[in-house]
Amino acid sequence: MTAKRFGTVECNGSGDCPDGTVCEDGVCVDGYGQPVEDDYTVVEDRPVRYHANGTELTRSESGTDVVDNPAIEGRADLLTGLQAGDSVTLEPMSDGFDTHTDLEIVGSPLPAYGRRSRPTATHVELETA
Repeated sequence: MTAKRFGTVECNGSGDCPDGTVCEDGVCVDGYGQPVEDDYTVVEDRPVRYHANGTELTRSESGTDVVDNPAIEGRADLLTGLQAGDSVTLEPMSDGFDTHTDLEIVGSPLPAYGRRSRPTATHVELETA
């Protein structure tokens, strides 16, 4: 899984910024001194388990079957890297599966707790962008 976010491009030095821009106070700026905004990677090459739309059914209080949103589950440390609105690309780890490039995170990533009340996994709901 790779997740990207649209926002101000941060930098550590001039070599980190796109062509025609410079690094000032940790942010890439153009020739007019305006911060540069673009998609930047927040999480890269992380293994996750994908639950496609329609694969999980939940019984609602009214007794009707409801199809859950597509979702991913990953390690607990994904909680700090992801947020609502990030675009997600999923690439299969083995042959025979599809690549998904049109997914977006809905809501905040949720922790899944283990025996000792520590997050052991992250559950992230997605929607097709």
